[in-house]
Amino acid sequence: MKQFLKYHKKQIIGGVIYVLLFAAPVVTLLLEAGNPGLAIPNSRRWGLLRNTISLGVLTAIGCMLIGFYAAVGIFTGRLREKSLRWWFLLLLPVPQYIYALSWMELVRLLGQIWPSLLRMQIFGLLPCVIVEVMAYLPICTALALLGLERQDVRLAEAGLLCRKGDAVLYGICLPQMLPWLLSGAGCVFVLSATDFSIPSLFQYNVYAMELFSDFSAYGKAVNSFWLALPLIILILIVVMLSQNGLQQIFVPVRSHSQVRLHLSGLTKGICTAAIGLCVMQILIPVVTLTVGIGSWEQLTASAVLAGEELMISCGIGLMAALLTIFPAFAAAAILCSTGNRFLRMLFLFPLAMPGALIGVGWLELLNGSFLHGITGTLLFPALGCATRFMPFGTMILTGMLFRVDKKCLEAAEVLQSSKRKAFLAVKLPMFAPGILASGLLVFLLAIGDVGVTLMTAPPGKEPFSIKIYNYLHYGASEMVSGFCMVVVLVCLTVTVAMIGLLRMRKHGN
Repeated sequence: MKQFLKYHKKQIIGGVIYVLLFAAPVVTLLLEAGNPGLAIPNSRRWGLLRNTISLGVLTAIGCMLIGFYAAVGIFTGRLREKSLRWWFLLLLPVPQYIYALSWMELVRLLGQIWPSLLRMQIFGLLPCVIVEVMAYLPICTALALLGLERQDVRLAEAGLLCRKGDAVLYGICLPQMLPWLLSGAGCVFVLSATDFSIPSLFQYNVYAMELFSDFSAYGKAVNSFWLALPLIILILIVVMLSQNGLQQIFVPVRSHSQVRLHLSGLTKGICTAAIGLCVMQILIPVVTLTVGIGSWEQLTASAVLAGEELMISCGIGLMAALLTIFPAFAAAAILCSTGNRFLRMLFLFPLAMPGALIGVGWLELLNGSFLHGITGTLLFPALGCATRFMPFGTMILTGMLFRVDKKCLEAAEVLQSSKRKAFLAVKLPMFAPGILASGLLVFLLAIGDVGVTLMTAPPGKEPFSIKIYNYLHYGASEMVSGFCMVVVLVCLTVTVAMIGLLRMRKHGN
């Protein structure tokens, strides 16, 4: 990679911008006079931290187990060599609070058959775990399937000569997949620990919500950082432990595993059940929201009613995507050139920062400065969302750069008369699908974000996500279902486009 990624100055500039985007608000908070003693949790915050860990661990274990068996079922099924095997990713970017609403609506619908369900109070740890497992299940399933496809074929083939399919699966394939499974579990834990939308809807207190509550009550931005420090340290430890598996995602392979595992009836049954849960992960939001809307006229009315908020969210998402392209590409190029573990941890650091903390940091940095005018525009929440979601765009671009055809890039450098022509004629067409896929992912994450936009949305410019989140606290209704269905349709459309772009990148190599 060093031979053709020659724009060292641009990489350095982009890398510096990347670091500044998340370091500037943190440094600003540290320069303020605060109370470092808040970094040591009291008994109440220890309880919140235990709640966060319990929710994150149970969700990660559930996703890892179900994702493993779902991946095995897909790997041994009819779709194993077809692009349709990634069908379970269709609703991956749908915001978590929409899954919460879909399950609430499911209970309401089932309550019409069993009225006793309507008298139950659905709150606490268990509903949060169920909803989060369904929301994050595609992540673990995707990583498990990648691990199966990239296993050492020779070991599995040798094992099949003298052992049955189940023994090979658990004795040979599973140990090779373990880094992938643990990485998926780590990603799920991080996402669970930094999100408060689902726990707040089910009245389960977690640490991330404490940051927002404390700032709302006292308005002391620097104390938000000290409060968040235990959570940041915990998440950084998880990210560090997940690095080995995440690194394998970017390693290109020449061919997928062609091993055929003939599994026992029990294992097949478990795999079928796991695939069924993946199907439910898609069908439950679509079906319950469709029923909750009542009619397509109501969907149209909801879209019209929230048209302004939807346009605001799309504007924030578009600006966030544009802001991340250059720094994320530079960070990806640096990671491809060096593979340094410290730099990888540095570029993944925003994952450890709760959205509320990022919003508070940017608020403190820009308020009273010569850039204060930004806080009244949509650029302000877009800046916060770009900071929060840069690592996701960087991971896609890193994978793209690892798989790019180096010979074509080298030929462009030699045969084209200028660097500009080489970039426009060869490099840009090769990089474009990965850049667009990265931008679309950031766009989707930004339009569904609550943590950052709740702190940074300008007065009178309410994003669609905040409108839905506020309405959810009053319970399900036709209008809320319509709002959520609009988001689902947007996410579904953009996800299909993103998968198409990644396939284009694959076939273009």
